[in-house]
Amino acid sequence: KMETRDWVSLCESIAENTLLQELKASGHALDLDSVASFSTLLSKNSGLKRIALGDSEFGDERLKILSEGLRSNKGLEELELDLKSVGPAGAKELAVALKENRSLTKLKLSRNPLGDEGITTLCEALETSNSSLQDLDIAETGFGDPGATALAKAIASPTCGLLKLSIADNASIGSDGAAALWSALGRRTGCGEEGDSSQPNGSDSQPARAGLKDLTLDGCDAVCRGGACDAMVAALTKADCSLSQLSLQALSLTPEESHALARALGACPALTKLRIAKSNLGDAFASTFSSSLLSAPAPPGLTSLDLTSNDLTADGLASLLSSPSLRVHTVCAFDNALKDGAASLLSSLSKQETVAPSLTDLDLGGNNIDKEGAMALLTGLQANPSLLPSLATLGMGANEGVADVEDDSELSALIEALRTRDVPLDVIIRAGVRSDPSGRPSM
Repeated sequence: KMETRDWVSLCESIAENTLLQELKASGHALDLDSVASFSTLLSKNSGLKRIALGDSEFGDERLKILSEGLRSNKGLEELELDLKSVGPAGAKELAVALKENRSLTKLKLSRNPLGDEGITTLCEALETSNSSLQDLDIAETGFGDPGATALAKAIASPTCGLLKLSIADNASIGSDGAAALWSALGRRTGCGEEGDSSQPNGSDSQPARAGLKDLTLDGCDAVCRGGACDAMVAALTKADCSLSQLSLQALSLTPEESHALARALGACPALTKLRIAKSNLGDAFASTFSSSLLSAPAPPGLTSLDLTSNDLTADGLASLLSSPSLRVHTVCAFDNALKDGAASLLSSLSKQETVAPSLTDLDLGGNNIDKEGAMALLTGLQANPSLLPSLATLGMGANEGVADVEDDSELSALIEALRTRDVPLDVIIRAGVRSDPSGRPSM
């Protein structure tokens, strides 16, 4: 166990060090004197790029001390303070530091009781003074519509430099707060607001800030609810929407909300990575999403699509994979409802001339596929490799039909034949275990 004198000695010894770039002390209980030594370190050291410190009782008083050093720091890029019992008072001190600090680009504050007051204070700094912070994680911090509205103002500000934002698991955000966030996203694009060249502090020479590129809204049902639904569609379908990565896990949506979301996502031009898992969206979502991709003037160039736990059947998955506008490389359909429909998946796909020509990785694990369905699926792929011509990895773990592959010579032989065909297909039975073309397992 490190004592106060040990922390003080450590900080003193590396105060002038220019080689050390990362310091991980998260989980350690630090008294006030120990935190003061870290604050002094930050005020002197410009070599450290990433730091994480303190246990779950770190709290506001210690953050106030640390923030004093952060204000004058000129090298730190990433600060991890998730699950540190930081509340509104600590957020206020951190906001003061952010108004002066120009090096910090990534800040993790998830699982802290910041509330609306704390989030509002931080957002005021981002709105008016800080342009260096690019990555902010405020997931599960207990804020609702007032905090969301303050965040929206910051996002829309020409000063704000945020590119990546997580507000996951803030269930108190209502449709008003969500609508404000979507509207701000619609105003803050990669090209800036048309006709608005005004900048803070009376300057008009600073170029417009790039828009958000990575947004996580897991567990925030209101993002598709009420007035937020129209704002969402408007923001995501703008020709200059800059979002390239979007996560929308664990949502509880009505059929109407699901339909609106599918339409918007299919027409989001810059989207390359979409995670919309654990929401039981069903085949209707897949069908609408596929139709939207076809009709969009500039469909997204998706490379990764996560559809885990969405109650998709073989028909729903086939409607997506057979869309000529979907050029995805990776699809995760783990824990859906293929069951005995696995055999019909290839039948549905075979009706199209070209199916998912860019797809290299497909995960069908956890779908209750039985032995008959697994054999039909794998036999079909072996007999007709042009169905999914680029497929290199097929996940089949956690399915009853392949659970005893070592004791099933017929299934083992088929998997080996797929590995050695002209375009090798590696069938993954266990998570984390792959086989090279020679059949030797590797991690």
